[in-house]
Amino acid sequence: MKIKFSALPFLIEATANPVPALAAMPKWYKKSGVGHEDFYPIPNKSNGTVKKCVPFLDALTTGYTILAAADIFIKGFPDGASGYTASSALDECLPNGLIGAHNVAQMGKFKYMDGNHIVLKYQNPFMIETPKGFSCLFTPVLNSFELQSKGLHFLSGIVDSDVYNVPIAFPFLFTNFEKEVIIEKGTPLVQVIPFKKEDWKMSMEPEDEAKIKGQYARVTSRFKDSYKRAFWRKSKYR
Repeated sequence: MKIKFSALPFLIEATANPVPALAAMPKWYKKSGVGHEDFYPIPNKSNGTVKKCVPFLDALTTGYTILAAADIFIKGFPDGASGYTASSALDECLPNGLIGAHNVAQMGKFKYMDGNHIVLKYQNPFMIETPKGFSCLFTPVLNSFELQSKGLHFLSGIVDSDVYNVPIAFPFLFTNFEKEVIIEKGTPLVQVIPFKKEDWKMSMEPEDEAKIKGQYARVTSRFKDSYKRAFWRKSKYR
């Protein structure tokens, strides 16, 4: 399958383009060790870090990542939707800049934490197109907390990107009213996960005891990497 990101030529040349999620792994994860596997005489599953957890890794590397196209500056003032100033190094090239105010009315009665937030949006300059029948989940970068620590909390949404081929803006809550925030060019902002949109029907049924025991035996028959070696199916995003 193929997902297409497109933009005006000068933007592709000058900005930080979207990348496979594998290329935008969180800094904290890269710095983490896998654990002290020599601590026990026999390898033990309990002494590995989250870096040994394949489901966690799958979440980090699935899909693609939208990066900050240029350096971004945001300063918030806790006095309503107009209480902010923002600019980017690309604003002279883009009619609406990279950061804009979001329609607060669309949030209804939603309040974040104590309600002290501003609703803004990242005006992504790239168009995203998927094959017929495939949509995209746009979500904060999974298992990454760098932006949240700076006061940027992106919201999640699903777009039928097989038919909606215009640049998609990504709304976020801004909660940092203590200092100016600089988001450097290339900072991971949003994770893009393409998937096939289908109808589903839920059922609730008793499980077969022999099946459960069989699955559990497969998991416990190895000292380490049991899920990875017995069940995991790797996907590639390039």
